[in-house]
Amino acid sequence: MAWGIEIPFDKDYVTYVWFDALINYVTAVNQPGKEKEFEETWKKAIHLIGKDILITHTIYWPPMLMALGLPLPKTIFAHGWWLTGNNSKMSKSEGEVVKPLDMKDIVGIDGLRYFLTRDIILGNDAQFSKELVIQRVNVELANNLGNLLSRTSQLINKYFEGKIPDIKIASSEATHLLDLATSMPDKVKTEINKFAPQAAVGHIVDLLTEANKYLENQAPWKKAKEDLNSAGETLITALEVLRIAGILLSPVMPEKTVELLKRVGAEEKISFEDAKTAQALKPGTEVIKADPLFPRIENK
Repeated sequence: MAWGIEIPFDKDYVTYVWFDALINYVTAVNQPGKEKEFEETWKKAIHLIGKDILITHTIYWPPMLMALGLPLPKTIFAHGWWLTGNNSKMSKSEGEVVKPLDMKDIVGIDGLRYFLTRDIILGNDAQFSKELVIQRVNVELANNLGNLLSRTSQLINKYFEGKIPDIKIASSEATHLLDLATSMPDKVKTEINKFAPQAAVGHIVDLLTEANKYLENQAPWKKAKEDLNSAGETLITALEVLRIAGILLSPVMPEKTVELLKRVGAEEKISFEDAKTAQALKPGTEVIKADPLFPRIENK
């Protein structure tokens, strides 16, 4: 070739841009004096790439690592493309793209993050449009998650002075829902390990749907007039589901889930393991009634 960067040890050849780009993966993370730690980490590494650069990463890259005496990554996983409304690849060269900052102004950063996680099966292509994003946010975040939070916090403020009541959960309906909730972390972890974040989020959505059905069936707004304890049990159960869902959704929506957990009276510092525990909310803790966490969006 007449163009390119001359290879220092053989002037008859020039280097291809991908050689230099791929080597950056190693040189950026392999710090001097920490070679052993790097190799142990590198063996467990998962390279997540776009399918259009699959050849580069699976044919050029492994021999380069072998030549350096470095272990191969654990997995090289190729994801699909975001498609436009007419099923063509979203591309700057084609001119049909969506600007992320424009979508942020419509659905917020966390709403956009949620859609991107929820609507693509890694390995496949997926459609992207403003209408699809708005529909997903309205149905699952505003109507499902947001509705459960609004109704529960309003009823706690109305009947229990805005504080978590000191009531033990004992009914079979409440116990069943909490068992379902505390089984979610293992289901979510299984899906993530299978490279299926959309399925992981789907399990959490199913849990929130069950919690809304439970709230509707138990009707604590009616029970409170005759059996305040029973109404309190229902509301505590719904709050616990919201707490667990908030923990599990925190990697997807880090800002909104902080607000969610604060509103239901959860501890400030939470971990994945906390989602495996039922009845973790402390009696007497304030439950905050506020504006909708996810207001419905009109598609103008």
